[in-house]
Amino acid sequence: MEGVPEVSPEAALEEARRIGHTWGECRGLEALARRALRAGDLITASERLNEAIQVARRTGDTWSLAVGLNELGDVERVRGAYTRSGQLYEESMSEFAALGLGSQPSLVHNLGYVALATGEHARAEA
Repeated sequence: MEGVPEVSPEAALEEARRIGHTWGECRGLEALARRALRAGDLITASERLNEAIQVARRTGDTWSLAVGLNELGDVERVRGAYTRSGQLYEESMSEFAALGLGSQPSLVHNLGYVALATGEHARAEA
């Protein structure tokens, strides 16, 4: 968008931390994690998402917790850690359900990938 300055995830994260805006801190950490994941840096992606999850747990931000768990599940799935990714997706789904948001289509989709990867074809189909 013309005339609107672009803000880097690092700058957004720094500002969120400076002013104590934990929701913004989680979004900044997630943005850094997604960038690392696209670059194939699974270690950094995992570290940033674990930081976001810790912030969300500490502050009781269930929505941010659910988002972070889902994204960390993606990292673990890329790593080939299907059992761990499935656990993270299930925990994320529980957090969304606790908020009254029901089954998230992206999580159902992700759990289907995990079931396929682990040879649970009937579960994947369901």
